[in-house]
Amino acid sequence: MKELRDKVKSELRIYREKLVNQLRIPFYLYTGRILQNYQGGLGIWMNIIGGEKIRFEAEGRKGHDILYTLSSGQLSAVAIAIALTLNKIYAQDKLRCMFIDDPIQTMDELNIATFCEVLRTDFKEYQFILSTHEEDFSDFIRYKYEKYGLGNQSVEVWNL
Repeated sequence: MKELRDKVKSELRIYREKLVNQLRIPFYLYTGRILQNYQGGLGIWMNIIGGEKIRFEAEGRKGHDILYTLSSGQLSAVAIAIALTLNKIYAQDKLRCMFIDDPIQTMDELNIATFCEVLRTDFKEYQFILSTHEEDFSDFIRYKYEKYGLGNQSVEVWNL
């Protein structure tokens, strides 16, 4: 049993390292593009610590977990960057559709604008279904998509 347990632990460690290595660079790029006003650097690094834990660290702040320094809006942007990264890496020829509930609820205007640009430029082939109560955000993202000839549609669910 001990030998089997050690083998499973070893395989899990290899799997975690492989996973983090696949996601590290795209995740860093997406966080850097969305978190434009983050004073901690360009992006967030995804690192594996001791083969066990995944830690998110700001550029130039090795060993310092972002969970203790980022605002709720910045953490929301990081969560969105994780979702975008996972979809970009693993959903390549699958259904390219993402549902995001109120992605901008705690983001500031600059992060909202860069989030829209990431969706528009890097995920043209995706269909996004975004729910929000922010009419300004809905208008803004539809404007950005229309400006570049990308289809969009607004549905007001309270009128259904």
